[in-house]
Amino acid sequence: MLLYRALRWVNSVYPMAIFFSYLAIAIATFAVCFLIPVVGVLSLIFSIFALLPIVLAWKILQAGERWLARGAIRRSVCPECGGGISHPGAVDCLACGAAFDDHGGRVVA
Repeated sequence: MLLYRALRWVNSVYPMAIFFSYLAIAIATFAVCFLIPVVGVLSLIFSIFALLPIVLAWKILQAGERWLARGAIRRSVCPECGGGISHPGAVDCLACGAAFDDHGGRVVA
């Protein structure tokens, strides 16, 4: 349950952290591009080629979160709060109100 919560938090923060990282890179590139133009070109190339590993890492984090949720649901335990799920086929927690789909993804209600 703790690992699920930590992974859920990382998944919620990851896109904004990457956005602000790219924003910082853009500001730093703009500040330096007039003094050292090569740094601007290298920064652009790095930013473009870094997108694929960043997106793949996010997909892996999301898959890990769903995998942990499916394991908890199979044990009839809510992945979010650790409370019991009323019957094995249910994916809604009565204690915290969390809802999950068949693949373990969190459903926003």
